[in-house]
Amino acid sequence: MLRSFWDEGARQSGCACQIETLRTGGDYCVNMTILVVGAAILLGGLLAFWSFRRPVTTARGDAAQKHDSDQGLVAEPTRHAFIEVTNSYGHFDSSPLLVLPSPNLDEIMGGDTPVVQKLSAANRTYWASADLGDRRMTALIGYLQHPDPSVRVGTMRFVPSNGSSRVAQALVDVLMADPDSTVRSAAASTIWECEKAVHCKYAVGKLEDEVHRERDRNSRRYGSTRAQSALRLLLAQAPDEPAKQGLSTLLKGRSL
Repeated sequence: MLRSFWDEGARQSGCACQIETLRTGGDYCVNMTILVVGAAILLGGLLAFWSFRRPVTTARGDAAQKHDSDQGLVAEPTRHAFIEVTNSYGHFDSSPLLVLPSPNLDEIMGGDTPVVQKLSAANRTYWASADLGDRRMTALIGYLQHPDPSVRVGTMRFVPSNGSSRVAQALVDVLMADPDSTVRSAAASTIWECEKAVHCKYAVGKLEDEVHRERDRNSRRYGSTRAQSALRLLLAQAPDEPAKQGLSTLLKGRSL
C-alpha cells in the first residue's frame, strides 16, 4: 500500500517537473522569437532607410558622369583625389584647374586629354564642344603649376613649338617666378626650343612688359628684378653661340 502510494506521488511529481520544464522552455522560445523578430524589423528598417537615401546622391552622380562621358568630359572629380591649382590664364571662366597628385603625363598629354578645369554650370557646355587641342593646352597650363617640381619639368616635354599664347605666357611666368631653379632652367630651354627661330622674341617682349610694370606698382606682377634674372637665364641657356648672339642683338635698344 505504502509503495503504491509512493509510486503514485513520484509519478505526479515527475509530471509536475516536466510541465514546469515545458513551461520554462516555452517562455524562453517565445522570448527568443520576439528578440529575433524585433532585430529583423530594426535591420530591415535601417536597410530601407539607406536604400532610400543612397540612390538620390548616387543617381545624381551617375547621371552627371554619364552626361560628361557622353560629351567627352570627365565627371567632376572628388576633392581628395585631385589638387586644385589657380587658373591664372583663364579660359572661358576662372574656375580652378584640377591636376592629379601623381600623373602619368604620357597618358594625359599623349592620348585623349581630359578636361582639367573644374566643371561648373557655366563652363560645362563649353568644354563639351572644346577640341582636343584646347583641352591639351589647358592641361599643360595646369600641370605647369603642379606642386611637384619633377611634374612641372616633365610637363615641358609636351609643350608644342606652335603652342597658344596662354602656354607661352605660362612658360615666361615659370621662368620668372618658379621657386625651383631646375624648373626655371627647364623653362628657359623650352622657350628656346619654341622660339629659337625668332630669338625668343615673345618671351623678351613679356619680360620687357614686366620691367615697365615696375614703374606702375598697381599693375606689376613679378617685378623687374625677376624679369632681369629671367633674361640672364635665357642668355645662359642659349643652345649655341649664334642663338645667343641673336638674342643679344634683339635686346639692343630695349629698356631691360
